[in-house]
Amino acid sequence: MSYVMYNESIIPKEEAAISFDDRGYYFGDGIYEVIRVYNGKLFLQEGHLERFQDSASKLDLTVPCSPDTMKSLLRRLIEKNGLTTGYVYFQLTRGIQAGITCTSAEQPRC
Repeated sequence: MSYVMYNESIIPKEEAAISFDDRGYYFGDGIYEVIRVYNGKLFLQEGHLERFQDSASKLDLTVPCSPDTMKSLLRRLIEKNGLTTGYVYFQLTRGIQAGITCTSAEQPRC
């Protein structure tokens, strides 16, 4: 079974869901980071997390957890998946904002 990090929790991948109303889904309104993992350890972790925070700030996004919490979650995710060599990919979106998403009556038609 594969596990993912979702809203500060580690859950089975099959339980994760993203709302169609999420601005990241509709508009790509968010950021992401990819970190290589070697021998079960994140490679250049500090630089990646600093860039993630900097990117969030530039788009006026708030990272919902502290850098220490993020490090802990990423370590738990690597351990839970038994990952020794590979990568972790994580993203942050603006989420759902009232009044900005499409309703069924507003859906564009082709």
